[in-house]
Amino acid sequence: MPSRLSVQLFRPVSQHDDWSIVRRFVFSLLFGGGAFASLMLISAEIGMLRGEDIVGPFLVFYSAVYILGQVASLAGYQRGPYLVAQNLDASGRLKPRASVEAALWLGIVLGALLAYMGGDVSIAVYGAGALLVGVQFIVSGLANGLGRFVLSRLNFVIVPNAIFIVIMPFVTMDTMRLYGLCLAAGAGLGLIALRLADWRRVSAPQVVGQPVKILDFASLAVTILVSSISQLDLWVVSLFVSGQELSYYAFASRMTMVLTFPVVAYINSIQPVLASLVAAQDQAAVQRIFERSYYAVSLMVVLGFAAPVFASVWGYMVFGMFEWRIAAVAAAASVGYTLSALVPPFEALSYARGREGRYLPHVVAGIAVQAIAGVFLVAVGLFYVLPVVGGLVLGAIRYGMRRELDHPDH
Repeated sequence: MPSRLSVQLFRPVSQHDDWSIVRRFVFSLLFGGGAFASLMLISAEIGMLRGEDIVGPFLVFYSAVYILGQVASLAGYQRGPYLVAQNLDASGRLKPRASVEAALWLGIVLGALLAYMGGDVSIAVYGAGALLVGVQFIVSGLANGLGRFVLSRLNFVIVPNAIFIVIMPFVTMDTMRLYGLCLAAGAGLGLIALRLADWRRVSAPQVVGQPVKILDFASLAVTILVSSISQLDLWVVSLFVSGQELSYYAFASRMTMVLTFPVVAYINSIQPVLASLVAAQDQAAVQRIFERSYYAVSLMVVLGFAAPVFASVWGYMVFGMFEWRIAAVAAAASVGYTLSALVPPFEALSYARGREGRYLPHVVAGIAVQAIAGVFLVAVGLFYVLPVVGGLVLGAIRYGMRRELDHPDH
């Protein structure tokens, strides 16, 4: 029998699904923590071995390629499970596995060549990073769709970060080029793991709703733009700020992203069953997922008030001093993430219903407001509070998507 806590947090269709969602939620938190810890170590390692001024540009690169990778993958991580469910043969194996595998290996080889031959902070290296992260997104999405959740989460961020941490002290190559090669290695290992698993789903395929269109501009744009909201503040600041100030801002804003883990873990845990609930028109179960079940998740984010203290202490270890600007950005990021977490992630429900494209005008308007506010705050010297704007924008967009819950047939 599921524990009282698991029933309180998650109440889907069956006890089996109950345990499954709770288990995925816990594993997502653990893997998210691993990804966060690896980024902490990378920041410290770069600061100590390559110089403090390199930390900021690298974190901007890291942030940019993971968003650009969504573009290159056509939002492959979010859409992968639905594409897999619609393309399985009678034995549970992915039908177009040979062509998919060939295309992904081509992307890995091309990305590795671009990373090796490009110069640091060059268009080629950014392009290589985006392409390789795109492959990584697709591999993780396919693995998730095949029911191989652990492989999906390990391939995503943790493996390339771990490879980078191990080899960076022994390699003199520019940090961004080196990370690109580590992305290629991580994506290749993930693809080999899928090959060894015979591209077979571990359990019976679940029912999905309407077919996912691979080239649906509005849907892709919404998926990518919503994901970029938490990164946009760093990109705006990087256009106008450099040196140690950029390093302080990039470091503090990335170190407080730990507060997003409960919401991200929640989305990861509900995605595999959400499409089935929508297809079965089980509105009661869908409402439980986004109402009562989400309460504990939002509480986890609100209770993360210690994040600014943590960022300041870790900042002392990286930069050798307590810096008020790190504390200020971390506090603003904590407020922003808390504000966005007060509204359940209804974007996941819009993905499951295949209606995310309907919200493109609202998302574009929110991104525009965030960008304009960012430029203004940089101009007046108050860019340290920029993460609060991002939190308000994301919360407002999610609230607008609540229509998917209140009016499922609109």
